Amino acid sequence: MSTAIMHRKKENGRRWARAVITSFAGVVVILLALLAMPAATARASSEVTLDDVMGIDRGQFVSSVEANWSSVYENTPYEGWYLSQQPYPTWNDGMFWPRGNPSPTGHVGMNCGGFVSRALTDAGADDYSSQYMADWWNGAPNAIDGYGAAAGHYANARTFWRLAKTYGLEMYTYSNKWDLLASGNAVKGDIIVMIDDYDTGGFDDYGRYHAHENDSHIGIFWGDAPDDDKFLHASHDIDATAESQISGCVLSTIQPKCWGSTFYLIKWRDYGGITLNKTSSLPNVSDGNALYGLSGAEYGVFD
Repeated sequence: MSTAIMHRKKENGRRWARAVITSFAGVVVILLALLAMPAATARASSEVTLDDVMGIDRGQFVSSVEANWSSVYENTPYEGWYLSQQPYPTWNDGMFWPRGNPSPTGHVGMNCGGFVSRALTDAGADDYSSQYMADWWNGAPNAIDGYGAAAGHYANARTFWRLAKTYGLEMYTYSNKWDLLASGNAVKGDIIVMIDDYDTGGFDDYGRYHAHENDSHIGIFWGDAPDDDKFLHASHDIDATAESQISGCVLSTIQPKCWGSTFYLIKWRDYGGITLNKTSSLPNVSDGNALYGLSGAEYGVFD
């Protein structure tokens, strides 16, 4: 075999090896990028989120709340409703009328469920367009983990939670708010429901123990990062759960009505992304060489 032929074969082998190395480097970059994605974005396509049952998405919901917070919702007086009170509140005297949008009869007042239902409705998810919202209004008589119809007309956080389980919504469970904040799963606009355990009390943010009270709670996670302890809610401080008295629709740290509650984070759909850096594996050969280029290199990411 001539020296020229052997030289060409060796050069072809080098080119093939460089191509394999370059392709392998691209695959490694993709895999590293995927591994670096936050857990909250690595969701299965089959999971059901609030988007699927409300007919709106996170962006629409957050934008609507931001537009209405200071002028419509904030500082609306708290108005509670309990199962012992009959009949259910009507449309005009329900617990979902903010100070910036009173009922046709001039009624103003919101409880926790009333605030969240008002925020969802104002964003476009009402009981006409969303069966979930219609079920919440009707007290969810067919929801799992319940005892027939509960408090209806949006007045009940537990009913929202029961419906979330019935509809199979993406939901994460935590024994306390610190685990929720540390999980990395919370994104602004997610719904947090806190269900009291009926049996025991618990410790507040300041290490003080509180005897058991029976009241669940619901609100909107409003942090700018997963561990940013901010919460929009309508509350009353039934057992000194906060350092200062909370009464009305406020922005505060995440505060249940009863310490010892279990925390449920109910999700809107999260969208993630990756960044690809296309680099040569042999920059000493390719840099400044017009015969080489990465502009046409394409990568595929498959589920």
